[in-house]
Amino acid sequence: MKKQINHSTKAYLIRGAFYLLLLIAVCAIPFALARQNAIERVAGKASFKPNAIPAQARESAPTGVVCSDYVTSTSTDTIVPGDTDTGNHCDDCTTSITFPFPVSLYGTSFTSALVGTNGSLQFTGDSSYFGSDCPLPNSSLDESILPYQDDLMTDAASDCSVFTGGCGVFTSVTGTAPNRVFNIEWRAAYFGRPGTANFEVRFSEDNPSCFDVIYGSTVDNGLGEVSGVQQSTAGPGATTFSCQEATLTDGLKVTYCCSQPSPTPTPTATATATATATATATATATATATATATATATATATATATATATATATATATATATPTATATATATPTPTPTPSQITLTANGYKVRGFDTVDLFWSGATSANIDIKRNGVRIATVPNTPSSYTDGTDQRGPATFIYQVCEAGGGNCSNQVTVRFGGG
Repeated sequence: MKKQINHSTKAYLIRGAFYLLLLIAVCAIPFALARQNAIERVAGKASFKPNAIPAQARESAPTGVVCSDYVTSTSTDTIVPGDTDTGNHCDDCTTSITFPFPVSLYGTSFTSALVGTNGSLQFTGDSSYFGSDCPLPNSSLDESILPYQDDLMTDAASDCSVFTGGCGVFTSVTGTAPNRVFNIEWRAAYFGRPGTANFEVRFSEDNPSCFDVIYGSTVDNGLGEVSGVQQSTAGPGATTFSCQEATLTDGLKVTYCCSQPSPTPTPTATATATATATATATATATATATATATATATATATATATATATATATATATATATPTATATATATPTPTPTPSQITLTANGYKVRGFDTVDLFWSGATSANIDIKRNGVRIATVPNTPSSYTDGTDQRGPATFIYQVCEAGGGNCSNQVTVRFGGG
């Protein structure tokens, strides 16, 4: 009986141990699996990129480059005839045109401009100015290209019969995007003198920093005209290629290029966001013993020096009387006032066909001013308001040289030359 009890006890103990181990296993396995899943999820987050976007090229907008000046070069070429009539058939007028692609001038992009009868392409402002004052900038025009600026006409003048389709301003487009070329051709007659002028401005879509001017047949090869480009009425950018010089010959091509070229669009890579798991270190405070030094005072003997007075002999100076000079009065001449500099400017235009000139001056101090034209005094006017309009009573080509002087004196301004119609 006692032996059976022992076997039964052992059986209960073994069975209890088995159930205990089984219970531990049942509890431990889910915990281990959960931990493994957590580790796998962390690892998965570190390698998976939920916000990743494949890098792709995109065309960035060009950064605006301010072009302060143009440089020129020359070669030869022929005019590409325009096939679209802009409707510019008049005297001293402008007509709006639209560019087939953006055109850049002094770093600014334009989609349209005004073609002027008198040989100007105006990007800002609207002027019927017909003179050829130079060098540039010309205060009568705003931001403009001046291929052949003079007093011209594009209406039904008799000389226009030399052109197929008569006079006018015509455009054409050659090539295909993004390598198109836009041509603007002038077929004009001269005001007040016979003959015709043929010239063209050309823009290239693939080279916005440059433009070309091509010359055909003209009467005087530019002897009475001005050519160039200007940023505004007062600059600061202004390039004069010719100033009333016979250099604009048939077949000449003048290329104007910005000294700071407009940038070419550059493909730019798009940044990609990537999630990255980061381990965080935890700092543990550790007590550290610090030794502290203790200063100990030590007595030090110090020697003291004793000063001994020494008698020194001193020399005594004896003053000697010095003769005193007698001041002599000297006369100082009074400076003669220098006359102020008089500055003169002029602006020519037509009133009912008559040559008319506005004069403006500054710097004069006298009450009255003498107005001189071609060396002859034509009027004496009050200094205020410092302006005068000369109705010359003349028509057609003419050249006038103006100067203003203080009345009754010799203080005169600079000379200003105004030309009408290549006179």
